[in-house]
Amino acid sequence: MKPLFALILMVCISTMLHGQINIRVKIDQLATDTIWFGTTVGKRALPLISAKKDASGWAELKTDSLINPGFYAVMFKRGVNARYTFLSLIVEDGARNFTVESTLDNTYANAKITGNQPAKDYIEYYDKLMGLLKQRDALNDDFRLLESPEVLDLLIDKEKTIRQYQQQLLDNSKSDWVKKAISWTLLPDFSEATLTAAERQNKYETDFSTVLQAGDLPARLVCPLFVERLDLNTFKLYNTVEPAKKQVDLIWNAFSRYPDLQEYYFLYMVNSFSMMTRFSFDEVFAHLYINYIKIGKTPWITTEERSKMGKQVSDMQGTLIGDRAANARVFTRDMKPVVIDNIEGPYTLLVFWDPNCSHCKKELPLLKTVCAPLVENKRLTVASFCMAKNQTFEECWAFNKEHDLPENWLYLHDPTGLTTLSKAYNLRTFPRLYLVDSNKKIIYRRSGEVSEQELEVMLTRLTSAK
Repeated sequence: MKPLFALILMVCISTMLHGQINIRVKIDQLATDTIWFGTTVGKRALPLISAKKDASGWAELKTDSLINPGFYAVMFKRGVNARYTFLSLIVEDGARNFTVESTLDNTYANAKITGNQPAKDYIEYYDKLMGLLKQRDALNDDFRLLESPEVLDLLIDKEKTIRQYQQQLLDNSKSDWVKKAISWTLLPDFSEATLTAAERQNKYETDFSTVLQAGDLPARLVCPLFVERLDLNTFKLYNTVEPAKKQVDLIWNAFSRYPDLQEYYFLYMVNSFSMMTRFSFDEVFAHLYINYIKIGKTPWITTEERSKMGKQVSDMQGTLIGDRAANARVFTRDMKPVVIDNIEGPYTLLVFWDPNCSHCKKELPLLKTVCAPLVENKRLTVASFCMAKNQTFEECWAFNKEHDLPENWLYLHDPTGLTTLSKAYNLRTFPRLYLVDSNKKIIYRRSGEVSEQELEVMLTRLTSAK
């Protein structure tokens, strides 16, 4: 058994052992025949016992051993090789013989608990809080994009609403375990009449420091809602890279008291930062690699994994915000050479795409609309790089004609296939955008399909900066 799981089991099962459980479970629409009971480590499931469904779809989960009161979960799989999906719940003394009924989809919203009021209250809190946080996250994303005072006010109002709901529930709950779930997930208190963006961020950081100093982090991590609270500060707060780097360093230091938890959440951060798209923080992923993985502070990462991450970071070099865009010699359709360093204009948008890319077919027409006024007033030059496979560049020109792309863009390709564009610009997916200033310094980058709103807001704001 891995040390982390052993630690969590010790939290759940050791010390005062109170009793057995008997839980009847039915998950409608479930194709597989087994249901599990166990605990969780953040967002990972650790099954302890299992039972087969009977002909009516019910499974009876019983323990032969005694277990502590606390946070546990009913677990199931959407397919034989799928990961566990779980319904987090509470087991207390006096509520160990109960039924759980729900559906494969919308598991929390459709959950019906009989014979365990604390679990029922907790699941209702879980479902409502996740819904409120989803609303909050949408406003937060809008604010990170727009940086609008009006959106900030809406966001803070939503956060106040969530905090008031949490506080009211905390004051009225009769279950100590429900109270723990609420207290561990409280948002900062924004009761002041008005807050600036900096004041709001400072409150989150101060509150987060207090959370990380708590002496019961192993117990908290058994509650998956606590990880949602950690995620809010770690991944959903910042517009810029430097404060995000400070946050991950703070987490590393706080979790150093619990090496197994440090391993879990560090890997969770690495995986999360490496997969972020809309607000991509490759710089934070690189920071984690350079300051922890590369220098040997993470012995639990294998040599193969470390090498793979090292290559990812190496591939990012030259493509991060503040880096100078790589130079290359490419060609127009009529074979006139163009050197990227020599493209003139206050700002240049480098657009890398492939004619067979479905996202490109949606995004390039959007770029036509968004960039038109910026190109007309000479603030922006659009350099379109067709990255057709096997040098089938006639597809490029056919694509441009089909989508009526503007004549005042610069259309480029490499008929020799000898440039290192793919490596230099880390072109793993298309489309990929780099906005550079007159010194060819990267000031914005984006991969994948981007909304028209984001394109318009970011390009207009950044090309109006000076």
